Amino acid sequence: MDIDALGTFTMSHAALQYLKKGGQGKSPSEGGVILNISATFQYSAEWYQIHVTAAKVSLSVFLSVWAA
Repeated sequence: MDIDALGTFTMSHAALQYLKKGGQGKSPSEGGVILNISATFQYSAEWYQIHVTAAKVSLSVFLSVWAA
């Protein structure tokens, strides 16, 4: 959970703060893109991967909320 959920949140939050400032010659409204890629264990999880499934589901929800 720490690497998948907390790590992604921390890095995305830091990237968002950077994007809000705007880069050299760019205004904050020009922004940018945060692209997160994740495995799809939550769609076909096995019992022995429940911890991975929980982390991936939390990422999926987290990213959906931020994208809205």
